[in-house]
Amino acid sequence: MGIAADYLGRFHSIHLPSPQRGGQPWRITWNAPLHADRVRVRAWTCDCRAVFYELCHASGQGFIRKTVQGEHGQRMVSESDRVRVKDAQALWEALISGHAR
Repeated sequence: MGIAADYLGRFHSIHLPSPQRGGQPWRITWNAPLHADRVRVRAWTCDCRAVFYELCHASGQGFIRKTVQGEHGQRMVSESDRVRVKDAQALWEALISGHAR
C-alpha cells in the first residue's frame, strides 16, 4: 500500500451508503441548531463529502448534526430533534446503514 492510500485509509471516517431499498426509510426532520454549553461528538461521517453528519450528546440528550459544505467554504448546519441518547443512537445506526435520510 502506498503512502497516499495508507494516509486515506487511516484518516477517513465512514461514508454513508446509498439509501437501502425495501421498507420506508426514516425521514429525519432537520431544524436550526440549538445552543448548548457543551456538545460531545460521539461519532461522525467523513467530511470529505459535501454533506457530513455527527452523532452528538448535550445536556443528557442526543441528536444528529448535519453539515452541508458549500462551494465557497460556507457551511449550513442543522440538527435533528433532541431525543433520549438511546433513541439518537438508533437513528444514527439507521442513518449510517442507509435506512434514514
